[in-house]
Amino acid sequence: MAARKLVVKTSDLRKPIPMRVKLQAALIAAGFTVEEVTTPGAIEFDHDPPLGLRPIVGNDFDPPQHAPQHITPRAKAEHRKKTSGAGATCADSDVHKIHKARRLARQHDEFRARVLAPDKKRDDRPKSKWPKRQIARRRK
Repeated sequence: MAARKLVVKTSDLRKPIPMRVKLQAALIAAGFTVEEVTTPGAIEFDHDPPLGLRPIVGNDFDPPQHAPQHITPRAKAEHRKKTSGAGATCADSDVHKIHKARRLARQHDEFRARVLAPDKKRDDRPKSKWPKRQIARRRK
C-alpha cells in the first residue's frame, strides 16, 4: 500500500487577526516605531480639539468625544507637550487655550450683563449747568 499524503490547506489554518495586532499594524503604518507600539503606555490617544474647548450639546460634546476622526495617537512625550506646554511656559498648549477661552467667556458674560442692565444713573443725572447760547433773533 502506498502512503497517503495529508493535504493541509492554508485556509484551514488561517485564524482571524486579533484587534490588538490590527491596531499595532496601523500604528506602525502611521509612523510609530515597533518599540513604541509594543511598550505599554508609550502611545496615548489625544482629543483634537481638546474636550475643554468643545461645546456641550445634550449629554455629549460637539464633535462627540469618541469620534475617531478627532482622536489622534501621539507619543507620550509629544502628548504631554501639546497638553501642558514645553517646560517653563504653557503658551500655545491645550491648558492655556482652555483657560483663555473660559476667561474670555466670563468677561463677555459680565460685559453682556452690564449692557443689558437698565442704567438708572444716566436717567437720574442732574441737568448740565453750562449756559446755553441763545439763537440770534432776526429783526423785522
